[in-house]
Amino acid sequence: MQTYDFNYENGVEEIGSEIYISPLLFLSKKENIFSQKTRNYPVDFIYPRTEKIIININVPEGYAIKSMPKSVRVEMNDKYGGYDFLIKKNGNVIQITQELKVNVPVIPVSHYLDLKGMYEKMTVKNAEKIVLEKI
Repeated sequence: MQTYDFNYENGVEEIGSEIYISPLLFLSKKENIFSQKTRNYPVDFIYPRTEKIIININVPEGYAIKSMPKSVRVEMNDKYGGYDFLIKKNGNVIQITQELKVNVPVIPVSHYLDLKGMYEKMTVKNAEKIVLEKI
C-alpha cells in the first residue's frame, strides 16, 4: 500500500470558464495493453492481483461540478477478474475509486477477448473528464 498527499499543478485544462480534469490524474491508463485481435497463448499474470487507486479532488472555491463520468462495473466471465470505477461527490470533494482485479494467475485463451474488453472499458473510462464551471 502506498499513500501520497500532493498538489498537482498544471494538471488540468482550462477552456474559457471551465476546467477539465482527468479523474485519475497522471495515473490514467491511456491505452489498452491487449491490442491483438486474437491470442494463441494464455495471459500469465504470475499471481492474482488487485490494483486499487483512490483519489480525492478538492473542487476549488468559486467552481461547481458541471459533469462527471458515470460509475461503472465490469466483470469477466467465470469470475476471472473485474473492473470497478466509482465516482462520487461529498461536499466540495470528488472521490474516485478505481479497482482492477485479476482473480487467477493465468487467463486462458478462451477468455482473452473478455480480458481485452475489460481493459478497453477501463481505458475509455480513464479518458473521460470531470468538468468544473466557474460560478
